[in-house]
Amino acid sequence: MESSLNANRSPLEEFLLGVRLYDCLQRLYVPSPLIRPEFVSLSSGESPFNLIEHVGGAVFEPPAGEFGYHRALAKSHKAFPVSDGSVCVLPFGDRNWHDLFAILGHPELADDPRFATRADRGEHIDELYRLVQELSRPVTSAQFQRACAEHDIAAATVQTLSEVVDSDYVRDGGLFEVAEHPTEGAYRLIGCPVRYSRSPAALRRHCPHIGEHTAQILAEIGFPAPKSDDAHAAFPQLPASGQGAHS
Repeated sequence: MESSLNANRSPLEEFLLGVRLYDCLQRLYVPSPLIRPEFVSLSSGESPFNLIEHVGGAVFEPPAGEFGYHRALAKSHKAFPVSDGSVCVLPFGDRNWHDLFAILGHPELADDPRFATRADRGEHIDELYRLVQELSRPVTSAQFQRACAEHDIAAATVQTLSEVVDSDYVRDGGLFEVAEHPTEGAYRLIGCPVRYSRSPAALRRHCPHIGEHTAQILAEIGFPAPKSDDAHAAFPQLPASGQGAHS
């Protein structure tokens, strides 16, 4: 298994990678003597994950608090505006935040009793985000990302969907593939973000035409093949559309 652990990763990146690895290991576990090792490659940018912080105080029974991570749910928790767009920045821990204050030209904020520690920032999170959004406006996206990279702070420019699809990251990671439909021609196919060496995900069939498998499905559930394209005409015992029918 390739975990790609790297000393240059931030604590947050290592945490998210660990969550994804845990998910993959759960899926790989097969209680059988025939199990064989597989090489697993993950694309961390596309793999879904759950932040356990959202459990919050509700982890206890009875709950000591409500569900939801207050930082993520804060109304001011959004991308920071810069002079040429917006940048997503995710400082993690005291060091990252203190470095971010210095990047924005206000290192004295590290000693501000509202923002000095994680607990302090948590109590003033909306105020903190609004302040950073004001201080970030004069900086360009390139300047912000370069400074964050030098201080090991996760940051990325907010892109349009077209820019994301055409990015080097997406192309190199194989997120999109081009498949050839037998009647509709070439189309984009979303790739699988987790790749297994012995059992790779593969396209088994193309998108069907409307009604292409109707007869096959009906036969499997014990109905005769329809003689009409109209489902209600073929099966009058089924409720008509708008009369309680469910798809």
